[in-house]
Amino acid sequence: MKENPTLILIDNHETHCSINAINYARNHGIHLLSFPPHTSHKLQPLDVGVYSSFKANCKTAFNNCMATNLGKQITIYDGPALSNIAFTNSFTIKNITSGFKMSGLWPINQLVFNDEDFLSCYVTDHPAATSNEQQTENEANNNINIVNNSSEEKKRR
Repeated sequence: MKENPTLILIDNHETHCSINAINYARNHGIHLLSFPPHTSHKLQPLDVGVYSSFKANCKTAFNNCMATNLGKQITIYDGPALSNIAFTNSFTIKNITSGFKMSGLWPINQLVFNDEDFLSCYVTDHPAATSNEQQTENEANNNINIVNNSSEEKKRR
């Protein structure tokens, strides 16, 4: 296996980042490359090229079924056949290769996105607080607790 290394692109889900998964990959010649947080909707080829198409095709198949069978509910027995229609139309070589191209992974295209495409990352990715900032934050939290405690005492009276 290590003679033919494999690259696997992963999101940051905890099951992908466990020590067992990392050790398994290391022992079997698998290189793991993790997407930055909040970017999988832009960078995962299946999300970009296949799953969105699959969802749209499922919606069409289920809507067509309901339109041609007025008053009849779709049951769990109808789901597999309807999903198969969507699967066949979505999981194509064209859509899969398109997902890699649209995400800029193959052929490699560093210019496929601009900075605005990843603004949601800035919501959770901010620098660690300095000791002064941390102290101020702790004081603010203590003040909130004091206010909450005093209002609870008033309610009890």
